[in-house]
Amino acid sequence: MSAIGESVDTTRRHKRWSNFTLAILIILAVAIRLSVYGDLRLSLATADTSKFIRASSLPLLSLDFWTSVRPPIPALLYKLLLDDESFSLTAISEPAAAGKRQPEIQPEVSRIAVAQKAISITTWTILALVLGTSMRHPLPRLMAPAFTLAFAFNPPLVEWDSVLMSESLSFSLFALLLALTILLARRVARKGSPKEPAATALWVAWASTFSMWVFTRDANAHALPVTAALLAAALLALRAHPRALKRTLLIALAVTLGLFWIHSTSLQRSERWVIPFFNNLTNRVFPFPDRVAFFEDRGMPISEELLALQESRGNARLFYAHPEFMQWVRAAGLKTYVRSIAEYPIWAFGSFNRDLEFLFSENRQPYFLPKSQVSAPRLIPHGDLLHATSSAIVAADILLLAILLCIAWRNRNPLAFADAWTGAWMVGVALVILFASYHGDSVGMIRHAMAGVLLLRLALWIIPVLILDHILMDVSAATPSTQGRG
Repeated sequence: MSAIGESVDTTRRHKRWSNFTLAILIILAVAIRLSVYGDLRLSLATADTSKFIRASSLPLLSLDFWTSVRPPIPALLYKLLLDDESFSLTAISEPAAAGKRQPEIQPEVSRIAVAQKAISITTWTILALVLGTSMRHPLPRLMAPAFTLAFAFNPPLVEWDSVLMSESLSFSLFALLLALTILLARRVARKGSPKEPAATALWVAWASTFSMWVFTRDANAHALPVTAALLAAALLALRAHPRALKRTLLIALAVTLGLFWIHSTSLQRSERWVIPFFNNLTNRVFPFPDRVAFFEDRGMPISEELLALQESRGNARLFYAHPEFMQWVRAAGLKTYVRSIAEYPIWAFGSFNRDLEFLFSENRQPYFLPKSQVSAPRLIPHGDLLHATSSAIVAADILLLAILLCIAWRNRNPLAFADAWTGAWMVGVALVILFASYHGDSVGMIRHAMAGVLLLRLALWIIPVLILDHILMDVSAATPSTQGRG
């Protein structure tokens, strides 16, 4: 009994020391984040920023607000923080027109810039804290938050916090969503009662965060079918678990599918997809007679004038001058394009695979000048290491996920199953979002693909630590203690 008591005391001391070190690590990381990237009020607008501002001026409870030209959650942030929408932005970057420039303090939107940075720091710190406290072995308990904070507080991610678009908020909300997913997966695996107040609060926080993330960028909605499939798999795997837990999972599955329907309906009504649809017609349909015939067979009006618009790249609004065509677009355009991807899988996956290296080729936002007040030049090499620009990351993530799944299968350990589910969710969501973003718009592909690319880069640092934690705990369990050998 004395040996057992001594072992428990030792474990507690190690945990206290790890928690203390974790706290110091987070404090230092946040201090660096706040000190090396310039004034928190620095910001840079883009051509889309004014659209978010206009959307924020719509009545909150109106249908127009939730189906406007830009997703509603960034517009909601603008509505909460802007005193007046009638002002002119002074620092606008237009990279396509060689219009990169330095971020500036724009008084009218400085609160938005500060809010984006505060939300980013808070959510990534929460993810680091959850990962650190979830690991059981002392080494991964420090590695996980260290990797997470280094990933989040280096230029490739930090620079987005000064760009007045939806990327910063989307990345931040995903960090919070991942933290909540880790906590929920582990609670479910341990058969935790969903009726406890803490469990109920966790489920509500997860559903709320997921909803906000989905309505921050339209590409994020593609995570919902992946989540629904994995929740269904969890339901099948947990047949022997308490009925209340399975009922909670069923509710989560229903919420996920309901969110997907709501988003799809609001997206169709908003017509946010129309300009990207025109870009796809111009670059991916009109140059190929068989694809043109496919769309014509499904009712798209075809004329020489319409086909001539493939030469109007960069001026997609010329399509609006064809009323009969526009009537078909609003009625059947989106679903026909989605169906074309299914009808031409060799092209869909072949072109995606061919351009994969291109999608990973950059890891910085495209709006700043090379040297800016918020770029922290000395940290750029570290950011390049953590945000690698090779598509080999995809294969590496899939391999790491396979290893994690094998560990879960071999150990039959609830925590291993929870981490395997989380890893599958993270990689699956990232790949589907990346594929959908690539086919969603043929213009600005690298920026649009960043929604999936960044998640795959993050998985490259998180999944190995999960694997290491399970391996080290297996080794510790297999190693007899000194007292046992005596």
